[in-house]
Amino acid sequence: MIEVPEGYDSKANDRLEKIVEFFWRGGRASAGELAQRFGVTKRTINNDLSLLHFLEREGWTYYLPASYLQLQPYEKAQMSGAIMMAMFDKAVPSLSAYSETLFEHTPKNRDIFLFDFSFEPIGDEDILATLVSIIDERRGAHFGYTNNEGEHKVYYTFPVKIANFNGYWYLLSYDAEADKIKSFRINAIDSLVTMEEDPVGESEKDALHKQLRDAVSSWIGDDIRRVKLRVEGEAIRYFNRKSYDMIHIVDQKDDGEVIIVEVAYFNEIEILRLLSKWLPYITIVEDEELKAKMRERLESALERF
Repeated sequence: MIEVPEGYDSKANDRLEKIVEFFWRGGRASAGELAQRFGVTKRTINNDLSLLHFLEREGWTYYLPASYLQLQPYEKAQMSGAIMMAMFDKAVPSLSAYSETLFEHTPKNRDIFLFDFSFEPIGDEDILATLVSIIDERRGAHFGYTNNEGEHKVYYTFPVKIANFNGYWYLLSYDAEADKIKSFRINAIDSLVTMEEDPVGESEKDALHKQLRDAVSSWIGDDIRRVKLRVEGEAIRYFNRKSYDMIHIVDQKDDGEVIIVEVAYFNEIEILRLLSKWLPYITIVEDEELKAKMRERLESALERF
């Protein structure tokens, strides 16, 4: 951290920040060259340089040692901060003002980045903040929850993660009564209270955190299933980009014009939505039961037209 002496106004601080950025970028210059660059006297620049004790000098030329550039890459740090801020602005716009306190200097280039995703608004920010504290402290919690059918119930749980799947906010939490992990839409939670006694022991807490470390679906509490799909046309690009833990390309045909993928899923709703999205470029290779459910879904949809 640079200790700025009294008397440095905002303009001087801004100049000092730009000088530091110049050296972080690998720049080399003498005091005279810097004075000309920033339009100030050589004496002013010498005062600035006296604050930058980490600089080295070769003759009259100042520079930043290679060890500093390797340990603290200024450009990458700025880029990371800008990406984080841009994503935060998109994910939780109502909290953008608070996010700026995370950085000593708010990244000025955050507007460079554009993300093609949208998140549902958080209905109650206090509930989200309380959940963060509960998860961080590894405590139990009970809360009211209204499901998709409008039924309300109180759950006694051990919250493990806050997740966003397809734009929707979920709490992934161990339901003590059902003895399984469930996903709860955060906007459907009410009357959240920290429990005095945890519903699980410390070893169980560790196991639950480990289980959800790489969760990729809001249906995490269900058993995993797999299906092979034949993909062609416009859908190929999507599946090539989405090849990760839950989607694997297992074969290619006709010089890449057709690919066979294996998709892992937890609930049939997930796979039926995926199939519906990419019709007619996708076919179920095997799994007659899933084919029948897909046909039923299509017939039901056609009846509405």
